[in-house]
Amino acid sequence: MECQCCFEDLILSNKVFYRINNEKEWLLSNYCKNCVLYLQNKSWGIFQDQVKEADCKKALQKILEVGPPINIRDKNGFPNPLDPTKLTEIDELKINDEIKTAKLTGSFTGKQRTDYITFLENFKFT
Repeated sequence: MECQCCFEDLILSNKVFYRINNEKEWLLSNYCKNCVLYLQNKSWGIFQDQVKEADCKKALQKILEVGPPINIRDKNGFPNPLDPTKLTEIDELKINDEIKTAKLTGSFTGKQRTDYITFLENFKFT
C-alpha cells in the first residue's frame, strides 16, 4: 500500500492511524506520517488563505458551509467507513504507537472560534 498523497510506500515506521466519531477502533490513514504532519501544520493557513481570497459573499458562504476546521479533515486520507463521501474531523492520531491530537496548528476553539465565525458571517465586501 502507498500514500495516496506522495505515493511513498506505507511501512510500519510511517503509517498513521486515526479515530473518528468517538469510536475505539483505530483506522489506517491513506496518508503517510510526513503528509499527515504537513496537513496538520498547514491546513489552517490554507483555510485562512481561502477566506482572504474569497472575492464575493457567495464564495465566502461556500467556505462557511463546511465551517472553519478544528482538527484534520480530509476524506481521501481519512475516509469515514460509514460514509466515504462525508468530510469528517479526526478525533485522534496514532503515530508510532503514540497517541497525538488531531488539532490543526493555529486553529481556533471555543469562544475564539465562535467569534471568528460571527466575524466571517458578518463580513461585508466592498
